[in-house]
Amino acid sequence: MATAKKKTAKKGTGKRTTKKTAAKTVKKKTGKKKGARAGTGRSGAKKPARKRAARKDGLKPAPAHTALSPDRLCWRCDPDCFRFKDTSTIRPLGETVGQDRAVRAIELGVSLRSPGYNIYVSGQSGTGKMTTVTRILDQARSRCRAPRDFAYVYNFKNSYQPLLLVFPKGGGIRFHRRMDDLVRVLRKELPATLEGGTFAEQRETLAEAYIKKQKGLFVSFEEELKKNGFILSQIRMGAMSRPEIMIPVGDKAFSVEQLAILVETGQIELPGEVDLEAMKTKEAGFRKRMREVMKTSRRLNAELAERLERLERRAVSDLIGDIIADIQEEFADNEKVCAYLADLTEHILTHLTELKAIHNQEKEPRPLGAGNPGDPYLPYRVNVILDNSGTDTCSIVKETNPTYNNVFGTIERTVTHIGQTVTDFTKIKAGSILQADGGFLVLNAVDALSEPGLWKTLKRVLMHRELVIQGIEGLFQLSTVSLKPEPIRLETTVILIGPPYLYFLLHQYDEDFRKIFKVRADFDQEIRLNEEAVQKYASFVARMCDREGLRPFRPEAVARLIEHGVRAAGGRERVTSHFGEIADVIRESSFWAEQSGRKRVSGEAVERALRGRRDRIDLVEEKVRDRYREGLVLIDTGGSRVGQVNGLAVLAYGEHRFGIPSRITAAVGVGKAGIVNVEREAKLSGNTHDKGVLILTGYLRENFARKSSLGLTASICFEQSYGGVDGDSASSTELYAILSAIAGVPIRQDLAVSGSVNQKGDVQAVGGINEKVEGFFALCNERGLTGEQGVLIPESNVPDLMLREEVRRAVEKGSFHIYPISRIEQGIGLLTGAEAGEPNEKGEWPKGTLYARIQERLRELEKGSAPVRRRGARKKK
Repeated sequence: MATAKKKTAKKGTGKRTTKKTAAKTVKKKTGKKKGARAGTGRSGAKKPARKRAARKDGLKPAPAHTALSPDRLCWRCDPDCFRFKDTSTIRPLGETVGQDRAVRAIELGVSLRSPGYNIYVSGQSGTGKMTTVTRILDQARSRCRAPRDFAYVYNFKNSYQPLLLVFPKGGGIRFHRRMDDLVRVLRKELPATLEGGTFAEQRETLAEAYIKKQKGLFVSFEEELKKNGFILSQIRMGAMSRPEIMIPVGDKAFSVEQLAILVETGQIELPGEVDLEAMKTKEAGFRKRMREVMKTSRRLNAELAERLERLERRAVSDLIGDIIADIQEEFADNEKVCAYLADLTEHILTHLTELKAIHNQEKEPRPLGAGNPGDPYLPYRVNVILDNSGTDTCSIVKETNPTYNNVFGTIERTVTHIGQTVTDFTKIKAGSILQADGGFLVLNAVDALSEPGLWKTLKRVLMHRELVIQGIEGLFQLSTVSLKPEPIRLETTVILIGPPYLYFLLHQYDEDFRKIFKVRADFDQEIRLNEEAVQKYASFVARMCDREGLRPFRPEAVARLIEHGVRAAGGRERVTSHFGEIADVIRESSFWAEQSGRKRVSGEAVERALRGRRDRIDLVEEKVRDRYREGLVLIDTGGSRVGQVNGLAVLAYGEHRFGIPSRITAAVGVGKAGIVNVEREAKLSGNTHDKGVLILTGYLRENFARKSSLGLTASICFEQSYGGVDGDSASSTELYAILSAIAGVPIRQDLAVSGSVNQKGDVQAVGGINEKVEGFFALCNERGLTGEQGVLIPESNVPDLMLREEVRRAVEKGSFHIYPISRIEQGIGLLTGAEAGEPNEKGEWPKGTLYARIQERLRELEKGSAPVRRRGARKKK
């Protein structure tokens, strides 16, 4: 068998070909005959193969299968396509490469300022989302409406609901300054106006007139009392005093009731001419008269206070009238400002007593409203929460710390010395969503959904286009007393930047999301590789070097960088758009060129940077390969065994992906259990892998059990796999193992296999093909290349090959081979060296073919699986 395998492998290299084989190959290529399609050699030409030698097991040798030529293993960028000495001589990139669909979507959302047309920008990290959004927004600044100013002022009707004033750009700070001027006038000139000059003379004259009237009343009343033997005295009652009618006796005076008691007890004797009962009667009449006098006195006091108040109001009106009139004239087109100034004027004129008390410091100033009582002029101040006086275009805010308070604003609070929490309208602070009014707010979608309360409030604001500023404490009702500022009508477009999976989750499970984010800009992680993309890559390098002061790149360095981008994209027809990673390679390449003392970056510097990036992250790969070197993981790279195939898998640890071979074995016996997936039974298999195994039964049934049942029990196992298996890229490998186990024909162990299969036997493309090929090559290279080793890959994966240079050189020398496979029959023929054959019209396989032996073996297993009839049993009619 070793000799036969060797001859088969040589056929695969394509050194010689018989006429018969060549004719068959042409037929397969033109599609005139069903079955496997052969690969092409270098430059698409067929390589000659040896005549098929007879096998000792009686099976027909498999047709020759040509390996891929070295030029089909990778794509090379020709440095001659660049017409520059280095990138310092070309124009830096000023646009986004290959993301036309996403750019059109963003431009639509930016231009269409209708409700709900907010933008969700999705794509993998590093694809230039933020850069593109920033560039488009910068271009759209001139098309936005002029920004506005927002300010909160005191509400004289309800101090817990501050009023909102909206101004054109710069109007808010002007109004704030004018109101500060008014407060300075009140603080400095109000006391002087009310205490000196003409106002003081008028007040004294008016007060003297009323005092004279009051004095005349009391003098007249006292004289009448004296004529009738009474006097008017003041009696103290605590801190107060009140007038009382008294009867003088000697040098003392007593009330009528007190005097009656003293006379009754004999403590005082009245003269005979004094009639106490008559005095009582007179005293009652005078008391009534005294109440009328007091009432008249109080009326005079009220009249005096009213006239003094009118005098003060007139004086203060003269003081502030011109200032307020000027402010009203300046903001005449703002009705709310005019209404506020009218309320403010009335408030000042009705609180002159408090304002005078503040100046005289006769008592602690009484707080005029909610908030800090330390500022008596608080109701007349203006809190400008958004000042756009220095902004010429619409605002573009990129919120890098999107907490609830940072986005929606808050109401700050202070704690007094007694532990009381107080606040007022001057503590209202704007958030980034208001700062972006009329413009755009850029948020990270993941951060927006992870911050408590932010997503729910953001939806509410965008749906109603109305913002109510409150701290997060109010959202969770952690504060018992708070303000409720007047809502703000918003005209902000929100741009969320996040991963694609989050968009689909929100679109499916959040009904409001579809209403408020109607524009999706999806950034592709790869772009089509063409001449335009190649030249724009060079322009991107120029932009990076110009922006960050890096060494310019030579043409061969740019070419090597693009080749890396093609490999990262996973196909020779595409190049990666993960420009974040490409930018890192550019920086590191410039660093190594600088370390080498070179003024320009060469291809060698780029290669060194790429090698260094691999070395920094391949520790896990090295540990895994040590297990293969030490023999802890059993893998054969030579010989042949029945029911055993080398499969290929890809492991990913963070950003590092690498391929490793794994042994897949199959065991077949009598029974009706079908194909048993050992990984599934051990609960180590994923759904996709389970599906791949179930497809194998369909293939066997399609080819070998059309007229009879498939009576066998087969088990498939990934040997030494303990961490779980998923994906269907090993389904063709598993099928090869089962076919080998059924036929009892050994499989070459110097070949590894990757590929998915369908029920009809077509080998389908898989992912990570470069890593898988390189993984098996690395193992064979360490053990020593024999010239027979190689990998079977799906033919549809050939355009995806971007293998490393060491693999290409080995293929060029003929020490390693890569075989494109399109049908299972091709693969099993290459692995076993036996021809699979083609069924006739009755579904029978030609004698001497591998599939004929498999069909025969399955019939034997089916007979062995049939139930044994008991002796003497009768057939039922």
